[in-house]
Amino acid sequence: MQISTKCIGIGVVACAVFSPLFAQADIEGSRIKAHVRFLSSDLLEGRGVGSRGGQLAEEYLAATLASFGLKPGGENGTWFQTVPMVGVSTKSSSTLTASRNGQTVALDWQKDFAGATHRQQREVDIDAEAVFVGHGIVSAPEKWSDY
Repeated sequence: MQISTKCIGIGVVACAVFSPLFAQADIEGSRIKAHVRFLSSDLLEGRGVGSRGGQLAEEYLAATLASFGLKPGGENGTWFQTVPMVGVSTKSSSTLTASRNGQTVALDWQKDFAGATHRQQREVDIDAEAVFVGHGIVSAPEKWSDY
């Protein structure tokens, strides 16, 4: 008699523990695809930290989690947590000069060169040899590939 009582007790506990798993909605590929499509859309402007698109993505994720019945665990009962961030960006007025044998050539940002150091300094001086790595062109009709 004790064995059957233990079995019933274990069965009741198992039902109580695992029943929420059976009540959950199935994960559907189409729903995941819809979330990914929205979060990767041009509407969110790249979702950069601190940007309008990033804030829209944050609000979308918070609303989606709430719709699943989840409770927020962030600051002041919200979904969010303040995290200090540092950003580095290249100003459009940035310049690059190349010098050789006393002659200097000034290059324009995004026209003649593109690059970033990601150093948190106002100005970066680099004295190094320039290396040409190709134009990045691949053309099957011309049988040309820089790679």
